Amino acid sequence: MSVKLIVTDLDGTFLETYHTLSQENIRAVRRAREQGIYVAAVTARNWSACKWAVTQTGFDPLCVINNGAAIIDGTTETMKFENTIPAPAVRGILEAAVEAEASIDVFAGLFSLEYGPTQLTREDKIKWREDWEKKPKEYQPVVEVYDDLEKMIERASDVSENITVHGKDLTELPGWFYRRVVEQGEFYLTSSHTGCIDIMAYGSTKREGVQRLASMLGIQREEIIAFGDNSNDIGMLKWAGTGVAVGNAAPSVQAAADMVTARNDEDGFAKALDTLIF
Repeated sequence: MSVKLIVTDLDGTFLETYHTLSQENIRAVRRAREQGIYVAAVTARNWSACKWAVTQTGFDPLCVINNGAAIIDGTTETMKFENTIPAPAVRGILEAAVEAEASIDVFAGLFSLEYGPTQLTREDKIKWREDWEKKPKEYQPVVEVYDDLEKMIERASDVSENITVHGKDLTELPGWFYRRVVEQGEFYLTSSHTGCIDIMAYGSTKREGVQRLASMLGIQREEIIAFGDNSNDIGMLKWAGTGVAVGNAAPSVQAAADMVTARNDEDGFAKALDTLIF
């Protein structure tokens, strides 16, 4: 197999936990790069939230972020591609989310905005913050918190690449909410984790992000291995020459993959590369 590009989701796939890296996976990345293979992260996170993982792992500079809505050069922190949601649609989506009593995260390339009650328990929230605070300041996420919807809409209007809406108490959002979203225009909707919906501008998916990255690098789809675990990874797994699902992936993701490897907390990424390349 001639492999020139390896792309991998982070949460639930490459990382052991949200805040924990697999040393075996890191060694696999470095071994692949030594063989001249480009290795890139493809994540629903924005740059400030994935910078730590990408930098500490030793991935190559280009990174597909915000579910495919943007590509950033992590070395210079410059955007190579951005696909933002039109300002009028941002307003309509955020107003509908508030009516649904949902909480909102708006992700731009280099920072994020928050509105509404947290969907974490008090204990989880404390642990989440403590884990981030253990990392150097330059790796901590840049987050702006709003309690005034109009101010958040004003800030989000021209920078929204991914709007993540969490249903009240992490339950499914009501049907009318989706109708309101569709009324605002054409979008790509997916879900990066339970109880939420991710909304991006049309043309923003992980698959299209990987296609753009491959085009930038002059690499063909047959020369790509892609790793994932969740429904938002299915498109890139099917499109890549070889799609690999980790053992903890949803059944639909495993069904879409060419190969199923070990779980994310069992170094599945490294074990798959041992079989496919090394």
